Amino acid sequence: MLFYYVSMIESGEDQRKFARLYENYKYTMMYAASQILHDQFLAEDAIHQAFLKIINNLEKIDESNVPKTKAFLVIIARNTAKDIYCEHYGRKDDDKEISLEDVEDLSDVYHERSVESQVMEQYDINKLVKTIEALPEIYSDISVKVFSRLERQQNRRAAGVVV
Repeated sequence: MLFYYVSMIESGEDQRKFARLYENYKYTMMYAASQILHDQFLAEDAIHQAFLKIINNLEKIDESNVPKTKAFLVIIARNTAKDIYCEHYGRKDDDKEISLEDVEDLSDVYHERSVESQVMEQYDINKLVKTIEALPEIYSDISVKVFSRLERQQNRRAAGVVV
């Protein structure tokens, strides 16, 4: 399959760059897509489409920052899998997509955890916020206060302050 993708790229340096990305991250991307789709064939379709997107955006990928590169590719795989999920199952997905800026924020906060778990946590937080926003105003105000308090406690623990 790698030969197919590489044949679509003109520059020799870009071909080598893509080959490195493909070899280093194809299984991680497949895992991310499988977690959403729960179907091996659909996950393979998602990864195929994700790699086509990567080819079109190869100049945006900086291999020197490995955690950021890995997170960026996982985000592409996850978002592509979400699109396929919606197409295949006929459900509209209103969840916020995770941006590259979110990944940069994650890498500063969570040093010991894998990028995949960081991205998954950010995705879960986005879903939680969306759920809170859908609550009646009286409940959402209370939920936001509790959520903010928990977040402050977590930040204090991370800084080594006794809570």
